[in-house]
Amino acid sequence: MQRYLVATLLWVFALMAGAVEAPQPHSPATTAYSHHKASMPVRLDGEVLFDVRGIKSLTATRRAEAIAERIQRLADDPYLNLDDITVVSDDISADLLAKDRIILSVFGLDVAAEGITRQERATQLANILRSALLQYRKAHSYERLASGVVFTLLATLALGLFLRYFNRFYAWLESVLRACELFNFAAALSTNLYFAASGLAESDRLPIGLKVAVNRTKWAFVAVFPRIIVS
Repeated sequence: MQRYLVATLLWVFALMAGAVEAPQPHSPATTAYSHHKASMPVRLDGEVLFDVRGIKSLTATRRAEAIAERIQRLADDPYLNLDDITVVSDDISADLLAKDRIILSVFGLDVAAEGITRQERATQLANILRSALLQYRKAHSYERLASGVVFTLLATLALGLFLRYFNRFYAWLESVLRACELFNFAAALSTNLYFAASGLAESDRLPIGLKVAVNRTKWAFVAVFPRIIVS
C-alpha cells in the first residue's frame, strides 16, 4: 500500500514539474515587442561600428541601414572636419551631429540596459565615429590618389590632343579665310573690269580691233567668275 502511495506521489510531482518547465507559447504582443527591441549592427566599409535597436515603427534593421547610409556620405565627404561631429542633448534624445546634419539620435531605449545616460552613450558613439572615419580616410587615401593621378594624365592627354588638332584646324580655317578674301578681291576686280570692258566695247571712239579685244576680255571674265558677274 505504501509503495502505491509513494509511486502515486512521484507521478503527481513529475506532472507538476513538466507543467512548470513546459515552454509557453509567445503571445503576438510579446513577439512584436521582442522584434521591436532587437538590435542590428551599423557598418562602415564592412566593419561593425556599434549596434542600434528598433524604435517606434522603425525596425532595428531599417534604422541601422539609415544610419549607415548617413555615415557613408560623411566618409565620402573630403571636406568634412572630424571636429564638426558633436553631441546635442534635449529632454527626448541626445543627437549626434555633423555640423547641422543629424547622424543618429540616442533615446532612452538605447541605454536602458547599459546603465548610462543618453549623453554619455552619444559621446561614446561620437568617438567611435571619428575614429572610424579617420581609418576609412587612411585606407582609401591611396585609391583617391591613384584616381587623381589617372584623371590628371587623361586630362593632360585630352588637352594635348585638343591643342594639336585645334592648331591644325585653325591653320586650315585661316587658309580658307585667306583664300576667300583673295577670291572675293579677284571677283570684285573682275566684275569692275567686266563692266568697264562693256562700257568700252559700246564706245564708238575705239577702233574695231580694240573693241574685239575688249569683248574677248569681257567674256573671259564671265568664264572665270560666271556666278558673280551674271548675278
